[in-house]
Amino acid sequence: MNNNLACILSHCDSSEKLISLENNIKTLKKCGFKILLASHIPLDKKITSSVNYFIYDKSNPILNFPEKALLYWKSISINSTPTSLDELLPDYGFTPYNQVHKIGAFCREFNYDNFTFINYDVVITPKIINEITNLQGNVVSKVKWKDTSTKFLTTEYTPSLLLFSFTKKDFNKITPLIKKEDYIKITENSQNPSEFYLNHLLKDTECKIFTEYIEDSFDFTYANIQLWNFNTENDDYSLFFDGDYIILYDLKTPLKINLDGKDIVVDKNVKLKRPLTSLGYYGLNDELININHLLITDRTTAISY
Repeated sequence: MNNNLACILSHCDSSEKLISLENNIKTLKKCGFKILLASHIPLDKKITSSVNYFIYDKSNPILNFPEKALLYWKSISINSTPTSLDELLPDYGFTPYNQVHKIGAFCREFNYDNFTFINYDVVITPKIINEITNLQGNVVSKVKWKDTSTKFLTTEYTPSLLLFSFTKKDFNKITPLIKKEDYIKITENSQNPSEFYLNHLLKDTECKIFTEYIEDSFDFTYANIQLWNFNTENDDYSLFFDGDYIILYDLKTPLKINLDGKDIVVDKNVKLKRPLTSLGYYGLNDELININHLLITDRTTAISY
């Protein structure tokens, strides 16, 4: 009998993600795995009744500035001066650890030899099934990050949160160590906080590495967010701002704007004082289109050099 509990971490907020989750549950069941499913959001009874254990915990600790945030930046040139567009966005990296921690508490007395954590959308291949069926000891996975500009797989990273497995002994040792305060402190200067924290938790633990690279079906994106561009209405220009200035860049054609009642023609990347009262641009038929609403945001931004 396969004495390895497959623990699926999930946050399936779309029909496509639910399909991926259901397919992976079917695959794991067919291969003889007992399954624990954890979710931050309610799931249909059809799904929850198909697994052996289900943990529903609606707490989903997304970290925001000033508690914790991730810095994203884009460099552009304004009058030959390199200019950085900086954004602090929420850190979602602790959310899977929240599930891992609760799974650890729930399974404390379970007598499985291994507890294998699997992201709901991992592409489960026959080779992966073979490796997690015949586990000996702790195992972590490796990934290659996707380069969104070229669509090719590029940078390798180990360990990955997409798939990892602990023996019962190390499961009971590691999962109680997970704390939000530690995550914030330890990953303060890391560009890949989720993986960095896993590496920290495993610093005194011997682990093997899965031979196959692990892939997931969905790339993480910040929903409804165009990084470094607040112009959500067209592709004619890009707009960025902070508390003091606005930047217009990547103009397709010269743009005639109205800033606090004064007309200005912009034909290249430019930084202007943030308007006190109004901002607009002239569209077809020289119609003035007000875009004050584009300067309203709860995102933390800065312009630096």
